[in-house]
Amino acid sequence: MRVNKKINIILILVCIFSCLKISTSYANIRESFNFKNITIEDGLSQSTVETIYQDSKGYIWIGTNDGLDRYNGYEFKHYKHDKYDKNSIANNYIVDIIEDKNGYIWVSTIGGLSRINPDKDEIKNYYSKEDSGNLSNSNLWQILCTKDNRLIASTIDGLNVYDKNKDKFTRILYKEGELPSQYIYSLEEDINGHIWVGTDNGLVELDKDLNIVKSYQDAIEDSDVYNVYDDSKGNIWVCTLDNGLFKINLDDNSVENYKNNNSKISIPSNNVRDIISDSEGKLWIATDKGLCTFDYEREEFITYNKKSYQSNSLIDDEIFCLLKDSSGLIWIGTYSGISRFNPNSNFTHFKLDPYEDNSISGNVIHGIYEDDDKTLWIGTNESGVNIINGESIKHLNKENSNIVSDLIEDIT
Repeated sequence: MRVNKKINIILILVCIFSCLKISTSYANIRESFNFKNITIEDGLSQSTVETIYQDSKGYIWIGTNDGLDRYNGYEFKHYKHDKYDKNSIANNYIVDIIEDKNGYIWVSTIGGLSRINPDKDEIKNYYSKEDSGNLSNSNLWQILCTKDNRLIASTIDGLNVYDKNKDKFTRILYKEGELPSQYIYSLEEDINGHIWVGTDNGLVELDKDLNIVKSYQDAIEDSDVYNVYDDSKGNIWVCTLDNGLFKINLDDNSVENYKNNNSKISIPSNNVRDIISDSEGKLWIATDKGLCTFDYEREEFITYNKKSYQSNSLIDDEIFCLLKDSSGLIWIGTYSGISRFNPNSNFTHFKLDPYEDNSISGNVIHGIYEDDDKTLWIGTNESGVNIINGESIKHLNKENSNIVSDLIEDIT
């Protein structure tokens, strides 16, 4: 059934990760690190982490498949669903976390939306019933707080806007033909305040008043739009799971599609997962079959993969995440460890070695982040978070299987 689509996608991924046979080879690590472990007593509430968010007070909120954790740098506070307790979260399967401009923490789950007042530790839940939130569906994807503090929630069946005066949600754009699909993956606000709605059947642009500006279904067709990126150069880049990469020119609304083919302008795969810009304005694109950069002047891609440089190449072509650090190095999180690329020289690799103290805790990397103190946060799928600060590295984990999908900065 369509209602179970998101759960099926996540379960398939979890099953794949659970069956991984992690390579124990360890090569080409030039740095020397000292590892320290945070104890089990201070650990996560569950092994699979879907999202991590830092609020304005510096707390880290970690959404797992079995509850919500708030981390203050020393210990966890756990939030669990309890059907007998009204002051508990709506569901334990956490999908997304944001903070609005009033300081409320909003937590989307597969069974409702929770609003947490962190000062009073009060929780209110919103569901699909009219008298308890009026959401179009209780199974949510992303939530977005706009620049003017409007809250928009996407679900597997409809788009919803929060009415703070009535303290409930109103469904919008639900009439036939308004959206290409009511199954909504992604929400993004661009520099002009327009909202981009990515569905499993195409993309729609909304204005500041949430009126439809343009539907890109003809140009993008029925693609699964998983992510949208504003490059601050007047372009919107659209990542799809099946139809490559699209570039939308905001000035003339022209659309270009970059796919894996034999032309000069080509990307390694039509499954695009992540995009970043470096300090020189280059665009770096991660796919499931390699890494590429986009040259704006020449309008061409340069591809890097495991075969490109033989021994001096990517550690793996299956890429999940990218980071440009403060020194200009590109960190590449893959299925088999981390590749660090110096544009002026070559690759350096980091892999798990259970027989060495100075190795990362896991090979499947789903998140890399550098904070203002030049501390790197590395999320793995089987061993939680690696926190790297100079030569000191901590493993933030509870057990030997902790999937981390997102990373943000702790300002404390």
